[in-house]
This record gives sequence, C-alpha cells and structure tokens, in this order.
Amino acid sequence: MNISKSLGNLGALSLFIGSVFKIMHWPGASVLIIVGSLLVLLYLLFSLKSSIDLARTSSEKNFIIVLTISLLLQVVFGLFKIMHWPGAGLPFVKILIPLNIILLIFYFIYNKGETDENKKSAGIRFLVIYFTLSSYILIRWNSLPSHVLNGLSFIDQSILSQTEKTNQGNSSLINKLELDSIKKENALKIKSMSDELIAYITDLKIEIIKAAKPQDPQLDLSKGIDLYALAAKGDYDTPTFIMLGTDGNGNSGKGLELKLKLISYREGLLKLFDGEIKNKIANSIGLETNGCEVEDAQKLEWEQCNFDHRPVASVVLTLDQLNAEIRNAESSALHQLMMQ
Repeated sequence: MNISKSLGNLGALSLFIGSVFKIMHWPGASVLIIVGSLLVLLYLLFSLKSSIDLARTSSEKNFIIVLTISLLLQVVFGLFKIMHWPGAGLPFVKILIPLNIILLIFYFIYNKGETDENKKSAGIRFLVIYFTLSSYILIRWNSLPSHVLNGLSFIDQSILSQTEKTNQGNSSLINKLELDSIKKENALKIKSMSDELIAYITDLKIEIIKAAKPQDPQLDLSKGIDLYALAAKGDYDTPTFIMLGTDGNGNSGKGLELKLKLISYREGLLKLFDGEIKNKIANSIGLETNGCEVEDAQKLEWEQCNFDHRPVASVVLTLDQLNAEIRNAESSALHQLMMQ
C-alpha cells in the first residue's frame, strides 16, 4: 500500500510540474507528463487490486472496477491529447459519456446496499470531484465551435482565389520579358523557386488533412481541398504532431523544415538583386520567420507561434496564406526585374 501511495504522489507531482512546464513551453515538459501519467496508471492498477480485496460486497467491487476503468481511460486519452499523439482525435466523448452513465448506475446500486454512512459520504464527495473533472475534459475536448471553423473555411477560399489571380498576373509578366534573355532567365528562376516551395507546402497541407481524417468520405483531393466539407477541420492534435513533432518544441517536426525553406527562398530571391533594389525587395516580400512573444514576454519560435495547438482549419489557412505571400513575393521580384 505504501508503494502504491508513493507511486500516486510521485505521479501527481510529476504531472503538475509537467503541466506547468508545458504551459510555459519549458524543456522537459513532455518527459514529466509521460512519466507522471505512467506512475498514475500504475497507482490505479495497484489500488484496484487492494480496493477489491477490501470490498465487502459484489456491488462495491463492481463500482470500484468501473470507476478504475473510467479513470484509466481518462488518463490515457488525456496523455494522448496533451502530447498530440496520433489517435488523440478518437471519439473519446462517445466512450466517456456512456461509461459515466454506467458508473452512476453501479454507484447507486452500491450505495443502496451500503450501511456505512462514512463510506457513503466519501463516495459522494469523490463522485462530485470526478464528474467535475470529467465535465471539464468533455468541454475542452472540442474547444472551437463549428461556425468559427466554417468561417475560417470561407476566408481560405478567398485567399486561394486571390493567390490564383496573382499567379496568372505573374505568368503575364514573364511573357513580357521574352525579348530580354537575361531578365527572362532570372524571371524563370524566380518562378521555379516559387513553384517548388508552393508544391512543398501543398503536399504538407495534404499530408495533414489525410492524417487527420484518412477515411473522410468528403475528402476528394482530385477536385482540390474544400475545407468547409472537411470533417476533421477541428482536429488540432494531428497538425501539432506533424508540425512540431513529439516534443512539442518544433525540433523534430516539419514546421522547422518549412521555416528553413522559407528562409532559403527569401535569400534566393534577394541574391538576384543588388543595392537599393535588393533592400526595397527585402522590405516588400514579407515571409518573415521571426518568433513571437506570449505572456510574461516569453519568446516562442515561429513554428510554435503558427502551429502549436492549432486546428486543421487554422493550419490549412496559415499554409495557404504562406502560398499567397510567396506569389506576392514573386510578383514584387518580377516587377523590380522589369524596371531594371
């Protein structure tokens, strides 16, 4: 019993410290949360055995078993959700609600036959705490309402439309450079760099959407990406895992890779120009990859600012906005090329 209590205390302490580290984006948060969750799981399993041994009636044993299963599932699903691991988007709510109803039924059966008033009072207090935490988890599980996500879809369509118009305008500019071979060569370099980066971002977007809802019947990528019809647009675990990796700091995710490609693209454009024109283009093309500051002047990396705990709809919107900025940067560079 002492070992069981020690595991529970250490697990709770590790989870608390890990949660603080996670909120503050300090290193080591993931390890603390994983270790704490595992210790709590071991504590629940040890407690189950000892509690069943001490139970006096079959109804009390059944109540303890259902309660322990509920707690085990909440810890496991919570761990997957916090770490943004694959599988975190499973319909946890559909499992937890029926389980809680079953738990209440077993509690009332147990409570009806229980004669110890102290045990009855302790059971009620525990259930109040349990269902308070359970309700909070259910509320937080789907934090963004559908009309907000649908609104992002409409904005995304507008960005895509404007990006295509910019692309058509850029093609017209290149055609006007037919008589100047040097300018034409540089224009094609600019176009090639832009197309390559946009293709990478588009593939990344498709990867996120497919991973979020691989069996989505509305997902027909051959006709383009309709964010409004996408069933998984509220999933924020999949894009976080892909873009920031397992540690959540971005060191092993594709967000860092994307940032480096944006930096390389920007530098590649600027190498084609000199002097004042180079400075002018540097100030106009955007595509900045600086970090951001959050509470208490804490500095986050660019990839964390854009992809940490963001739903699919928001991440797709960000990626499409980057594609729009790339086409705008291409347009600025081509206009300056024509003016030389």
